Amino acid sequence: MDSNHYNNLNGKEIAVIGMAGRLPMADSLDVFWDNLKMGRECITFFSDKQLNESGVPDSLIHNSQYVKAKGVLEHADHFDADFFGISYKDACALNIQARVLLETVWEALEDAGYYPKGYLGRVGIFSGASFDSAVSPTTPNSNLAGEFGRELLKNKDFINSRIAYLLDLRGPCVTIQTACSTSLAAVHLACQSLLYQDCDIALAGGVSVTYPLNSGYLYQKGSFLSSDGHCRAFSEEASGTIGGNGAGVVVLKRLTDAVKDHDYIHAIIKGTAMTNDGADKIGYTAPSLKGIARAASNALKRAEVTSDTIDFVEMHGSGTKLGDTIEVAALTEAYGLPSGNLCPIGSVKTNIGHLDTAAGIAGLIKVILAIKNRQLPPSLNCENPNTSIHFENTPFFVNTQLISVPEKNRPFRAAVNSFGMGGSNVHAIVESYENAPVPSRVSNGEVIILSAKTHTALTEYIKKFDRFFAQHADLCLRDIAYTLQAGRMPFDNRVFLVCKNIPDVRRQLLKASNYKEEMYFNNKAEEVALFLYPFEMDLLDQIQELYHGIPAFKETLKSNFNLFQRTEVDPFLSQDSLFMRFIYSYSFSKFLLDCGLAPNIVFGCGEGLYTAACLSGIVSLKDMVILVKSLDALQKGESTYHEYLHSFQSLSISSGVRPIYMVQEDIFYDIQSDLLNADFWIRFMPSSSGDQRVWYDWSKSGRLSVKLFAKKQMIDFHCKSEDMWWKKEIHKKGLEGFYNAVGTLWGFQIPICWEALQQGRKGRKIPLPTYPFEKKIYRSKGVSHPVLKDEIKYMPPSEWFYIPSWKREESHGENNSHWNQNWLVFDDESDISSDLIHRLKGCAASVTIVRKGDSFLTGDILHINPDLESSFLELFQRLGDTQNPPQRILYLWGFLKEKQTQPTPEQFEFVQKDCFQSLIYIVRTLSVLKTRQHIKLITIGRETTVVLDDDIIRSPYVIMPALGKVAAQEYPHLQYSHIDIPWTDKKVGEKLFGILGRDITPEKMAIRGNTIWVPTFDHLKIKDAVIQTSALKKDGVYLVFGGMGNIGLALAEQFAQRSNCKLILVSRSYFPKRERWEKWIQNNGKQDRISQKIMRLMSIERLGSKIALFRADISNQAHMEKLLCFIRSNYAQLNGIIDAAGFVGESAKQTIEEITSLNIVQHFQAKAKGLFVLEQVFDGIEVDFCLCISSMAAVLGGIGLGGYTAANAFMDAFVQEHNQKSKYQWTSVNLDTWLTDQTTQPFYGGIPAEEGGNAINTILNMPQVHQILLSVTQLNKRMEKIESVFQDREATGKTPLIVSRVPLAENSIESRLIAIWKDFFEIEDITSESDFFKLGGDSLKLIELLTIINQEFQVGLNISDFFSKKTIHNIGQLITKEMNGTDRLPEFHLAPKQKFYPVSCIQRMLYLPESVTYTHRPNLANQITIEGTFCVEQFERALNQIVQRHEAFRTSFHQINGEVVQQIHGNVDFHMGYQKCDENTAQTIIHNFVQPFQLENAPLFRVTVLEITEEKFYILMDMHHILYDEKSLDIIFSEIWKLYRGETLEVMKYHYKDYAVWQHDWLKGKQAQQMKRVGLRKMEHFNRTVLEAHRDQSCFDGFRVGKMIVHPDLYRQIDDFCSRMHLTKTGLILSALFLILFEETGQSNLSVGMRVSNRYQKEWNSIVGCFLEKSMICGTINPECLLKDYLTEMQRNLMEAMDCALFPFALVEEEWMKTNTNQENTERIRIMVNYMVAQGEKESGLPFIMHSKSIKKIWSKYEINFQIIDFLNRMELRFKYDASLYSERYISSILSRFLKILQRFIESENCSIKNLLESGE
Repeated sequence: MDSNHYNNLNGKEIAVIGMAGRLPMADSLDVFWDNLKMGRECITFFSDKQLNESGVPDSLIHNSQYVKAKGVLEHADHFDADFFGISYKDACALNIQARVLLETVWEALEDAGYYPKGYLGRVGIFSGASFDSAVSPTTPNSNLAGEFGRELLKNKDFINSRIAYLLDLRGPCVTIQTACSTSLAAVHLACQSLLYQDCDIALAGGVSVTYPLNSGYLYQKGSFLSSDGHCRAFSEEASGTIGGNGAGVVVLKRLTDAVKDHDYIHAIIKGTAMTNDGADKIGYTAPSLKGIARAASNALKRAEVTSDTIDFVEMHGSGTKLGDTIEVAALTEAYGLPSGNLCPIGSVKTNIGHLDTAAGIAGLIKVILAIKNRQLPPSLNCENPNTSIHFENTPFFVNTQLISVPEKNRPFRAAVNSFGMGGSNVHAIVESYENAPVPSRVSNGEVIILSAKTHTALTEYIKKFDRFFAQHADLCLRDIAYTLQAGRMPFDNRVFLVCKNIPDVRRQLLKASNYKEEMYFNNKAEEVALFLYPFEMDLLDQIQELYHGIPAFKETLKSNFNLFQRTEVDPFLSQDSLFMRFIYSYSFSKFLLDCGLAPNIVFGCGEGLYTAACLSGIVSLKDMVILVKSLDALQKGESTYHEYLHSFQSLSISSGVRPIYMVQEDIFYDIQSDLLNADFWIRFMPSSSGDQRVWYDWSKSGRLSVKLFAKKQMIDFHCKSEDMWWKKEIHKKGLEGFYNAVGTLWGFQIPICWEALQQGRKGRKIPLPTYPFEKKIYRSKGVSHPVLKDEIKYMPPSEWFYIPSWKREESHGENNSHWNQNWLVFDDESDISSDLIHRLKGCAASVTIVRKGDSFLTGDILHINPDLESSFLELFQRLGDTQNPPQRILYLWGFLKEKQTQPTPEQFEFVQKDCFQSLIYIVRTLSVLKTRQHIKLITIGRETTVVLDDDIIRSPYVIMPALGKVAAQEYPHLQYSHIDIPWTDKKVGEKLFGILGRDITPEKMAIRGNTIWVPTFDHLKIKDAVIQTSALKKDGVYLVFGGMGNIGLALAEQFAQRSNCKLILVSRSYFPKRERWEKWIQNNGKQDRISQKIMRLMSIERLGSKIALFRADISNQAHMEKLLCFIRSNYAQLNGIIDAAGFVGESAKQTIEEITSLNIVQHFQAKAKGLFVLEQVFDGIEVDFCLCISSMAAVLGGIGLGGYTAANAFMDAFVQEHNQKSKYQWTSVNLDTWLTDQTTQPFYGGIPAEEGGNAINTILNMPQVHQILLSVTQLNKRMEKIESVFQDREATGKTPLIVSRVPLAENSIESRLIAIWKDFFEIEDITSESDFFKLGGDSLKLIELLTIINQEFQVGLNISDFFSKKTIHNIGQLITKEMNGTDRLPEFHLAPKQKFYPVSCIQRMLYLPESVTYTHRPNLANQITIEGTFCVEQFERALNQIVQRHEAFRTSFHQINGEVVQQIHGNVDFHMGYQKCDENTAQTIIHNFVQPFQLENAPLFRVTVLEITEEKFYILMDMHHILYDEKSLDIIFSEIWKLYRGETLEVMKYHYKDYAVWQHDWLKGKQAQQMKRVGLRKMEHFNRTVLEAHRDQSCFDGFRVGKMIVHPDLYRQIDDFCSRMHLTKTGLILSALFLILFEETGQSNLSVGMRVSNRYQKEWNSIVGCFLEKSMICGTINPECLLKDYLTEMQRNLMEAMDCALFPFALVEEEWMKTNTNQENTERIRIMVNYMVAQGEKESGLPFIMHSKSIKKIWSKYEINFQIIDFLNRMELRFKYDASLYSERYISSILSRFLKILQRFIESENCSIKNLLESGE
C-alpha cells in the first residue's frame, strides 16, 4: 500500500473482504466480469413454447404488447437442501429467494475465508428480497396457527432470520425493503453497524427471483418497463428497463481488523449515505433531484474525498428518459464539477436488466470488479445520448467502450448510486486497496486440505480447484494452505495433499480425481490410542529437519530443553544420550498433541514409557527429566545405583488424565502397580506378567492407533473402520512425512489446531473456489411452473368448484374395419344382447359367446361359473391357445334387463357378487392371453347415469363402469368404454353397433335419441360473500360419521372455529372416554396417534364447542337406531349430517390384481350399506344439510383404487337417486386429495384442512345441488389428459421412445429404463432405486410411462405389478422375468383339511428329534429393545391375535411310520412371560433365555417382556427355525404393530401347511423333475471346495463374523461395470469369490451353495414359515481364459442355479447318493452364499423407538457363510466363519482381497485370469 493511500485513511473505512453473486447468464463473478468487459447483453428472449411451458397464459403470449424477455437466473429453482440440513418438505416450502440467497451468502463467506462455526466474532446480516410472486394462494378465514409454520418458510421477510438460524449468525439480523435501492441500503446499514461495533463481520446484499422464472411482461406506454426488452440507459431511444433475477452479497469488515487478520481486501468503502425524498417530487413513484443529490453530497463528506477524485459513477440508470435525466442532474448538482467529459458513467442494467432489490448490490459488485481489474466496462445500448440530459452541461459522459484506467498517485475511486420507488436514495464511495505484497517465499511444503459433504461433491471440488490453479499458477502456496485450513468448514469426506508448489498441487489433484482410494477419507476416529516406542538416533535427521523447518516445533523443543539445560540446544542436536532421546521423543509427541492429537489411551514400549508417562499425566515433565537424567548418568557409569534410587524417591506419581499401559511384543500390560518400582524404569519388566496382561481390542470399529518411532518410522497409523483394516505408514521423511501425518489425522476428523502449526509462518487469506453445491429441483406448492410434461395447474380455492354435466359428442364417422375383429361377448340373453350378437356375426372375424352356468367350454356357446375365478382363467387359457384370441370384449352381464323399483341392499349385493366380481375376474385373467395387442372392453348399462331431466338412476349398477375406469389405468393393453342406453329407444341396437365399430371411444358415453353424450364438468364461479358467510348455526347440532378420521375430525375442527356448536362424532373404532383423556396422554405420550386426536378434541372444546363421542358402525342398523335415540334424548334438534365414513389405510389401496373380496366388502360396507341404513333410519328427519363425502377418484379413478373408486361412485349415484324421490335433499362432495401431516402431497397439490373447511362452508351457502366436485386443478383438463393418454396409447403408428438396443442383461435393462425415465420426467438425477411416485408420478403418468416401456422392451407389464414395484430396479427384474419366459408355477390352492399334513423339505431337514443332541440347536432368538411409551397389555393382546392368525404358531411335529408330519392345533397353551427387573437381572435372563424345544409340543416359540424402567423394555422372542425365516420375522412384527395400533388385518387365506402340501404335489410334476435332472447333472461335476484350516482345530471358539464395506464410489463403478458387461452384481461378487477360492485351494473346479428364499408366488409373501432352500453354484477356473468370458460363464452358472432353486437341493443330494454309494455321507457344501437387499427403515407410527439384535447365533453346518448385503448404494460383505478353523487375520485378508479383485475386474476386463491374479501379487 502506498503512502498516499495511508494518508487518505480516516479510520472509518470498511473493507470488502468477500463477495459472491448469481446473476443473469453468470453463475459466478468471474463469468459476470467477463460478460461486462465483453459488453454482453445477458437478456433471454423466449419462444412461445418456453412461455407456454412456464404457465404463461396464451392470452398474454399472443398479446402484441407482451414483451417476451427477461434477465434469467439459470437453475434458480435448484438448491442443495442436504448441505444446509433442510428436509425435502421444508426445502419445497422455503421461499426460492431464501434458497438462492442462502447459497450466495455461503459462497461469499468462503470467498472471504470464513465459515460461521469457525469464527468467534459476531456476524450480522443485512439484506432484502423482492415481493413474492411464488407463494401459495391465500384463503379467507384460514387457520392462522396452521399457516404459521408455512408462512415462516415462504415469507420473504423471514429470509434473513432463517439464514442466521441455519448458519448460526449472532450479530444483527435486519431485513430491508426500500424497493430498487434495497441492497445498497443494506450495505449502508451494514457499514453503520460495523462502525458502531454492533458486529465484527457484516453480510450485505439482496436477492430478487420472480415467477414464472421464464416469463416476460406486458408493456404499457409511460411505465418504467422497456417496449422491446432492451434497457437503453441515458439513450435517446430509452423506453424503460427490463426485469431480471439475481442475487449478490458482500462480506464487510472494519479495515483495521481486516489488515490485522490477514484478510484479502477486494476494495474499501470510504463512505455511504442514505436519504429519502419526502414529498419533494411530482409523485410517489418518481425520483427526486434534491433527494438524490443530498445522498451523494453526504456520501462524499463522510468519505472525506472530493468529487474530482471520483473516476467512475455506476448510476441507477432506470432506462427511462425522465428518470435518467433527473439522476444525472442530481449528481451534477451534488458533485459541483465543471462541465466537460470528466467522469464516465454507466449502468449494469443495460447488461442484466433491473434486478429490483438486488440491483444496488449488482452495481456495487460491478464497481469492485472494475476497480480490481482497473478497467471500466462499457454501458450498452447508448449510441445516441438522451438529448434531454444535455451532457455537455454536465461533468459526465456515458462510457460505451472498455477503458483501461491508468495508474495515478492515488487510489482508483468510484461511486455507486441507487434509488428506490418511494424515495429511498443511497450513494456509496468505493476505492481500490493495494493488498500488502507477498514476500517471495519458497515453501518447504504445505498441507492442502479439501472436504465436502459427499464424495461426489468432493470429486467435483477437486476438479474445480484444478481448473482454478490452471488459471492462477502464481499464487502463494502458503496462502492457499492457510485459507483452506482456517477459512473452510471441514466436512466428513476429505482429501489432503502435501505439496511444495502449484504444479505439484495439480499433479496430486489429478491423481485424486482419478479415484485413488488411499487419498480419500470418510471415517471418523472415535477413539485414538497413542503408541510410543523408543526413539532411535536414525530418526535424528528428521527431527533436525522439523527443527529448522517448523518454527513452532523449534520453540517447543527449545523450551523443553532449556527448562533443564541453560545452553543453546543446537549443539546438542546430534548427541546420542538417554536425556536427548527423551527430549526428542517428548518434544515431537507433545507437538503432535499441540497440533490437535488427543489420545484417549497411551501405550509405551521401553524408553517410550518415559514420554508415555508424561503425556498420560502420571508423571510431570520436571520429575521425568530428573529421573531420565539420573538413569542417563547410571547408564554412562557417571553415578551409582544408590544415587539413582535417591533421585527416584523424588518421583511423584499421580492419577493422570489418560490410562497408560506397557506394550511388549504385541502383549499389553497394566503397569499401575509397577510405576513406584525403581527397577521397572530400568528393565521395563512387569512384576507379575501373567496377572497384568490386558486385552486391547484392535478390532474395535472407529479406533485409530498412532505409532511413534516404531520400526524406524517417525509415525504410522492403523485404523479399524466398519469395513476393513486401514494401515498407513508415513514413508515420507522429515517435513513431508510430518505434514502427511498431520493430514492423516485431519483425514480421520481429528480437529487440527492449524494456528499452532502455522506459528511464525502464517499466510494470508485469498479468494479460492467455493463449495460445489449438489443442487436438485425443489418445487413449491402453488407455484405455477412445469413439474412434469403437460402439467395441470394448481388453482386458487375459489376456482375449485365443479358440477357434473353432459355435452354432445362431436360428430365423427364410423370405421367398419374395427368390427372385423375377434369378439368375446358375455351374453345375458336379453333382447339387446341378441341383437348385437346377430349384427356382429355378420361382419366380425369371430364371435365367442359366454353365458353363466356350470363350466362347459365346448360347443358354440360356452358356459362358465361366474363365482369361480378359475372358470375365467380356464376360459382365457382356452382362448389364448387358439389362433383367434379376443380383441374386443363386450360385457353385458351387468345390463339391467327390466325396470326395477327402489334399490335395496340385497339388490346391491347381487350386483356386487354377480356382475362386479365377474368383471374383476375377467380383467385379472386377461393376462394369460399373452397377446401384445390392445384389448377393448366395453360394458353396456341402463340407468347408470342421468343425462336428461327425466332420466332416473339405479345406483348399484354404477360400480361396474367405475371399476372399468381403473382397470384401463392399471392394465396398459386394455381400453375401456361404458355406454348407457335408455329404455324406450327401439333403434338403440343400431346406434350401439355403430359405436362398437369405432377405433377409439370415450371412457363414458350415453345414447339419448339420435345424440351421443359425453361427460363434462361445469366450473362454478364463487362470490366472496358466499365463501366468507358461515352457514352454521350457533348451538347447532351436527352429526359427523367417520368423526375420528382425518376428514371427519378436520371438518369438526373447522365447524368449531366458525360456530360454538355441538358435535356428535361417530366412529367404529374404540376411543377413550372423556375422563381418561389426560391419563391417556400421560401414559402414551403426545406422539401417540390417539393422544394427538385427544389433543385436537380438547382444542375444539377450548373454542367453545361441545363434543359427544358415539361408537357405532354406520352400516349396522341397530347401531344407527341406538344413535338416533341418543340424539333425540339429548338434543332438541339435529341441524346437519356429514357422512365422512369410509375404508382407508394401507390395506384400502389394492390393485385389481391384488384386490380381495374382503377389501371390496370393507369399501362397500361404509359407502354403500351405510347409505342404505342412513337413509332408512333418518328418513323423515329434516336437517339443514346432509353432506356425503365422496372422492375425486369416483371420476378420475386411480391406480390401486378399484374398490375405492367404485364405492365413491356408488355414493354419488345413491345421493342423486335419493334426491329423485325425497323432499330432503342430500349433496355428495367429491374431494381431491385431503392433506394431513402424514399425506404425501401429490405433485399437483391437495386440499389443506383449513382450506377444505372453507370449501365445505362455501358449499353449505350455495343453492342445493346433488353433487359438487372440489378439484384443486383444472378438472376438465385433467379429464382431457386421461382421454388423451388412452388415445395416444391406442393410436397406431405412435413412435416409441428410442433407446439403443443392447443385450438383455439385468443391469442393461436398468440402464435403459433410467434413460427412459430421465427423458420422461426431464430429471437427470435418476438411479435404479428412484421411486416413480416420489419423482412426482401419478396414475396418468404411470399409464404413459408403462406404454413406452412395453413398446421399448416388447413386453406386456401390468400396472398392478408396476404399482407395487415402483423402482427401476424392481421393474427391471419384472422385465427380465417376462423376457426370459419364466414358466408359471402351478396354481396355489388350499390344502384339503386333515389331521396331519406333510412337512416341506426344509422342515424335514430342520426336524431334530430329542434323541439327537447338538450344542447349537436351530433356534432363532431375537431381543427387541423398546424405548418410549409401551403398553405391555396392548402388546400381549396383539401377540395372542398373531398366534391365532398364523397356523405356524399352532403347529407341532411328529414322526409317524418314519415320516415327519405336522399337525395344526385350533388352540395352544401360550402365555407371554413378563417381569420387572433391573439391567443386571435382565442380562442373566437373556443369557439363559434360549432353550431347546420339544417339537411334539406346540407352540414352538416363547416370548418374554422385561420391563427395565417405565420407558425401557426388552422383548425376547425365541422360535424354532422350523417355523419361520427372516421374511417371516418382518411379517410377524409388521402385523403385531398394526394390531397394537388398533388396525384391522385382512383375513389369512393361506398358511404354511398349504405350501407344504403344494410342494409335496409339485415335486411329483414335470417341472420339478426337470429341475432335479439339472441338479443331478451338476452333481456329476461336483468337487467339494474346502478351505484349508488356518487355526488350531482344537481351539473351538464358535462362529465369528468378519465384514467389509463396498463404499458408494466403488459400488457405482461396479454398477457401471456390470451394466457394461451385462452382469448382475451377485454374479460379479461370486466371480471374485471363486477366484479367491482358486488361489487358496488350488482347485480349478469349485462349488459353493447359495441360499434362496423361495417365495415365488404372491400368496406366499404373507405366510409365516420357512421358505429357504439352497442351490449349488459350480464354476471352473481356467487361468488362460479371458476375464470377460469367465464373468459371462459365471453369470450363466448363477442364472441356471437360480432357475432351479425351487427344487430342494437336499433331494438332489439324496438321489445322487443312491447311485454314488461310495461317496462319504457328509455335508458336501462347506461354503454358503446368501445375497440379500437391505430394506430401509420405515416409519412405525408408534410412540416408541425400537431396535433388535440376535440373542444367539444360529448353529451352522457350513464352515463359512458368505453374506452379500446390497444397500443399493453400497454393499456389505460378511463372512460368518467357524473360528475353530480360521483365524480373524486370515478372514480379514480374504475380505481385503475382495476389494482388490473387484477393482481389478473394473480396470482389467480384457486381460486373462492369469494376468489379473498376477497383477495383484
